[in-house]
Amino acid sequence: WAVVRNTTTDSSRLMSWNAGTWTDRALLPQPVEKMIQDSTGGLYLLSSDGIRRWNGSAVVDGLVAPVADYPTALAASGSRAVVGTVGGNIRRLVSGSWVTDDPDGSATDSIVSVQLAGNDTILVAEGQFVMRYDGTSWSTFGGPTGIPVAGMWAPNSHQAVVFLQGTDYVYRMTIPGDFLNGTAGPGGGTGVQLRAAWGTSINNFWLVGNSGRVVWYDSTAGYVNEDPGTSNDLDAVAGTSSSDVWVAGTHGY
Repeated sequence: WAVVRNTTTDSSRLMSWNAGTWTDRALLPQPVEKMIQDSTGGLYLLSSDGIRRWNGSAVVDGLVAPVADYPTALAASGSRAVVGTVGGNIRRLVSGSWVTDDPDGSATDSIVSVQLAGNDTILVAEGQFVMRYDGTSWSTFGGPTGIPVAGMWAPNSHQAVVFLQGTDYVYRMTIPGDFLNGTAGPGGGTGVQLRAAWGTSINNFWLVGNSGRVVWYDSTAGYVNEDPGTSNDLDAVAGTSSSDVWVAGTHGY
């Protein structure tokens, strides 16, 4: 799946790739900020005004958020969906209805990342912290003082890869616990903002960022710089295995 935006008309279209051919599926009412496909094939599209879902034949509304608390992060798996908002709230889809949580009790910092892990566990990055919901209550784990989290990827309910705003630091994190094993300039690069992470485990993952930055981490080799063949900013990475990884970014890369 891909969302293609026409920079002249500012319109966006949902497209799918199958057997070597792209198929135009739908015209989208709003630009898409993030797209998630769950384990059962459901496709969720996050826009500034809410969430839409591809139901197999059309794009339908899932959750339309208040203008003052629009969605900033999304995770979905099977019948579960979780949305983070600019106001620091979490909206969980429970038995067909949306439930709103405020993980840290302050609802001030924007939610930058939401991850589903295990049957009931939710991991959230907000401000300087990573928070975990265990199905009953929320717990908070701290990071470097004064440095907000830019993003996070979690392979399970007790581990995460966290990268920070305005720096090139990346952390491998064990939960419960604070940020550990911080590395500056992973792969030898410095001063480049990292934007996304994906992997197969905490010991094998990929990072992408500005200026064509791609870094692979392996527990044996450490952080290794990779050349994607572009200097465009990269803001998405996903794959099916450590040898089948896709990245995406600006200018259609």
